[in-house]
Amino acid sequence: MKVLQKSLLLIGIFSSFIPCAWAHVDLTEEMLQGIFPKADAFTARNKTLTSSEAEELERVTGTQISTHARAIAFHVAIAKNEGGKYQSLGAVFTVHGTGPQGIIDAVIGYDLNSRVRGIIIIDNKNDPGIQDPNFLSQFMGKGIKDSLVLGEDIQFSGESGAAKGLIGVVQKLFSLSFPSVEG
Repeated sequence: MKVLQKSLLLIGIFSSFIPCAWAHVDLTEEMLQGIFPKADAFTARNKTLTSSEAEELERVTGTQISTHARAIAFHVAIAKNEGGKYQSLGAVFTVHGTGPQGIIDAVIGYDLNSRVRGIIIIDNKNDPGIQDPNFLSQFMGKGIKDSLVLGEDIQFSGESGAAKGLIGVVQKLFSLSFPSVEG
């Protein structure tokens, strides 16, 4: 199996006063397949952030990461290649953030090039427009070096704080990586 090179992690925060946390949601096969439709299977994985990874997360977000929040659960999407061997396609993470009106929980998938494969909003107390497929499609293929500026790169006609909250989740996920996860 190929090595999933950069499983990008970080749970978004939307102000320096709101702690970040991994959302604990049971992902359904339908959710996972919605992000990686060509996957033959999904393998559940766990990663515990090292002290240095947690310190980097705290530096980037400005929040303290509890010992509990260091445990990360995610799913690696796998499929057979042309030679019949299994290979990693990417990974799917469930993340929790907060917008101006409350919770934004999302399932976000990244491919092996650390590009967004899909976003599914699973709980949202903010402007419902951030769940619109047309809005979410703007994130597809975006990577760590891509700009995600509201009004320039990302268009949204609803409450800007909600859109900025979701943009923050995606950007924060890009800001911390750990070297490799076997797929």
